[in-house]
Amino acid sequence: MNLIYGVTPSFAGIGGRSVNPLVVSTASWAVVANEVGKPVTNSPYTIIWTVNRGTAYNFFTLKNIGTTKINEFEINISQSQVGGSGKINKMTIELCRNGTWDSATNRCSSSEVVTVATETTSKLIFNLTNNLSSGLNINSEISLRASTGPNLQNTYATTLSTSVSRNQIHSATGSNS
Repeated sequence: MNLIYGVTPSFAGIGGRSVNPLVVSTASWAVVANEVGKPVTNSPYTIIWTVNRGTAYNFFTLKNIGTTKINEFEINISQSQVGGSGKINKMTIELCRNGTWDSATNRCSSSEVVTVATETTSKLIFNLTNNLSSGLNINSEISLRASTGPNLQNTYATTLSTSVSRNQIHSATGSNS
């Protein structure tokens, strides 16, 4: 006797329905150095120094132009001779912590001046949590002043290039609504 069994195939599946549309966004991160009062450009910032007497100052900002908060970034500093002869001057970069530099009075509004780079600095890792109360928020900027003494023998350039790596931004977050 032969028995024949009929097997009905089974199907499985998961169905879902969403009432609200799903929105996914990606983050971008970038910090740029920029002259105070000038349009933001995504290129290195160069200061040309020609100093006959006294101390010369240059006021600039570092601005977060990305879409996420930044905790740390790097500034590569290079100096080169543009004209003349002789050694390139000592250059210093100072942060006006929790305030802004006033180029007319050469003063920091918060009176909290922090030296962040000197002539021997070629790569500066700028840790914002050490220099500010928090990281650099979206569209926020910090105020810096570069200075150098007189040099009658040459003209030179200081170029600041910024970079931010993935591990230097604010941690990812998720939200449900």
